Amino acid sequence: MTLTFRPLMAAIAGSISLVLLVGPADAKKMASAPPPPAACSDFYSHVNTPWLRSNPLPPGYASRSLWDEMNELTSRQRESLFTSPQNGAGPAQEKLNALMRSADEGRVKLDSEKLLTPLFSDIEKIKKPKDISNVIASMHARGIPLVFDFDDEGNKFSSNAIGLPELGFYTEQDPSLTVAQGRYRGYVQSMLVASGVSADNAGAQAGQVVGLEMQLAAVSGESPSQVISLKDAAKQYGNLQFADFMRTQKAGGNQITLMQPVFFKTVNGLINPKMIDQWKSYLRFHAANQLAPYLNEPYFSSYGQFYEVYLEGRAAPKSRTQNLRELIEASAPELIDAAYAERYIGNGQRERARAITDAIMQAAEKAVIRSTWVVNQGEERDLRILKTLKVDIGRDTKNISSIDVSDSLASSALKLLRRGQKIRNTQAADAWPSDLTDTAPLLVYISKDNRIIISNALLQAPVFDAQGNALDYGAFGALFAQQLSLALYQAAFKNVTALNSQRSSLVTQYNGYTLSGAKKVNGTLTSTQNLADLSGLEIALQAYMATGTRDKTAQQDFFKSWANLWGRVDRDSALSASYDKANHAPAKWRVNGPLANMAAFGTAFACKAGPMQRPYKDQLRIWP
Repeated sequence: MTLTFRPLMAAIAGSISLVLLVGPADAKKMASAPPPPAACSDFYSHVNTPWLRSNPLPPGYASRSLWDEMNELTSRQRESLFTSPQNGAGPAQEKLNALMRSADEGRVKLDSEKLLTPLFSDIEKIKKPKDISNVIASMHARGIPLVFDFDDEGNKFSSNAIGLPELGFYTEQDPSLTVAQGRYRGYVQSMLVASGVSADNAGAQAGQVVGLEMQLAAVSGESPSQVISLKDAAKQYGNLQFADFMRTQKAGGNQITLMQPVFFKTVNGLINPKMIDQWKSYLRFHAANQLAPYLNEPYFSSYGQFYEVYLEGRAAPKSRTQNLRELIEASAPELIDAAYAERYIGNGQRERARAITDAIMQAAEKAVIRSTWVVNQGEERDLRILKTLKVDIGRDTKNISSIDVSDSLASSALKLLRRGQKIRNTQAADAWPSDLTDTAPLLVYISKDNRIIISNALLQAPVFDAQGNALDYGAFGALFAQQLSLALYQAAFKNVTALNSQRSSLVTQYNGYTLSGAKKVNGTLTSTQNLADLSGLEIALQAYMATGTRDKTAQQDFFKSWANLWGRVDRDSALSASYDKANHAPAKWRVNGPLANMAAFGTAFACKAGPMQRPYKDQLRIWP
């Protein structure tokens, strides 16, 4: 039996941040409102009524939850790293501060000239065909990939020779594209003038650039790749000097892969004595064009007006700081994560989180050994999964020391571009998936790596209190155990028929819960997540109880902390629409549903059989 759980991943809500204020009239109304339901009749409302009354659904919203609040909090925290930097916060924040200071307009002009002068000088020194390939290799080594892209993970070469965003701008016949081509040629001309080409010569050189791009665009489409040794490449593509290129990039191996052989054959043919001037114009423009978002005027404004306003349709071009932020996010995301951790999450919080995950792993191991469901190969596999499971608490940011920054924007941008190229080409085995960030609350199991990733941003209230008490085990611990269940349920069970019978009972339980109006919860569609919630609570409670004697109040706090995670308001229309789409039950039943199966909850709150305590014979106990 294989179960698939929904990862706990709270995506950043975006830049919208709501502050819901309660006025005097509302406060008076709340004060006179009836008390919350009793714990034994509706535990979800018993815990969350104050939050629900304080957070009416904003107009235009289908739902709003405590997770939305947490996402908005972490989004504001992340933004503050750029807008409200702190001196002395730590090495990561200091590097971030230096980068953002480098975008000051007063520094940019001199910095740009210092960066561009040697680049243009190398290009102007081109006298022979082999000089062309040498300059291309040198530009790549500096972080400016011209003519083609190179991925040293497999030594793959692919075309990247055009300045317009798509091949269709060059290959398709359409009046609007003709206009765009004309605008592009004018833009190329303006950039060449900015780079020092005389106005008299810039028009002709712009024609050379666009003409060369037209030839290369015609052969840049998809085609069967070619794996070839460097020895044979020297014979077939001698002018490109691939062996010398590889040495310049410090790349190993004796063979390469050409993703579009026809493209490289064409480039090889175009590197000839008659094309020297065309290549000099082409390389000059593209070197400036790639760096333009980080250069002085008029490079910066020309780039923004053409690409961002004209082509992308923005009302205004991006600011220099926005371009820099996007570059940092793409090329040094761990710098942002490290600065976030320095400012908002202490080492003590991570240490306490580690202690809780270790305790839960131990409780899970005991549960597997004790269980009558998991036997033989299933037990061996579950124990192996537990012993080899990797738990990341915060992204590994120890390599931020390798991020070289200075007060020069152009220089730092070039270093970041080069670093980003390496990141894209060589993904470390322990690197996080690119869509996960340490500055948004998330806890997710990655099955292919047998790894659970916990972001630093999650280690805050209401999920984490850093005291290692009932609040932490009932919220953070239960969420961790919930994801751990994903790994544990991928094993062989002794009696699948008996398990499915119990699971069927759980489906029946949730089918009886109200979704909206007369419509009921889809117990079948939500059964996997419902099992995960129950499994996580059972293991987390066992781990907590193993840490020492716990009185009634402590046990109550454990369950309250779980309930407190799921405060949420939904429109009836949104709930109804979720019936055949959502793989998890509504918030109310994510609390009341699993707790109704836990005798420990009934004992803690002295509940008898009823809404919050199913009859003992009907309760599903996954890890008794």
